[in-house]
Amino acid sequence: MFRFAVLLGVFSCLSLADRANADIVVTWENNAGDLVVRWNGNISNWAPQFQPSILFVELQTNNGLHALGGAVDLSWTGSAHDWYIGPNLSGGVLAGDSFGSGGLSNWVYMPFNYAGQTISGSATFAGQGGFVGSFVAGSRDLGFGQNDNIIFRAASVPEPTALATLGVLGLVGLSFQSRRRRIA
Repeated sequence: MFRFAVLLGVFSCLSLADRANADIVVTWENNAGDLVVRWNGNISNWAPQFQPSILFVELQTNNGLHALGGAVDLSWTGSAHDWYIGPNLSGGVLAGDSFGSGGLSNWVYMPFNYAGQTISGSATFAGQGGFVGSFVAGSRDLGFGQNDNIIFRAASVPEPTALATLGVLGLVGLSFQSRRRRIA
């Protein structure tokens, strides 16, 4: 019976991993007093509408994140995806790929000449870690088609694929433990 419960848990975790449909995952955390916002993923059906050149990293109340290191692709989306309600923060440091997601203005920035590849990056705001409570977790539809969401969540929440991996490793560990008991 115990093994059946473990197998059921593993299959549940694997099915969660299959249902994850976020193309971009954005996380935030307080890292030694600094606010760090990270993003990772892709938008396979991206269609740029405008290519501005902007150099700044800031968070704006109800207008999201601008983590832009020069020329970027901009597209207006089909829905609002406001996710930051804290005060305006500027002077952040960009590492990795440019990215931006506007709240009430319904836009998304991607790297210049973006063509669906995976992007990854972060924005660090020194001494602003206390604002981690200013983010609103959840999924926001980008409006480009099916399965094109941005998922916003605190960094401490594991991804479904990580849960599936943990479940499989636990099953392997239980398997070895039961073999040892039979041998002994």
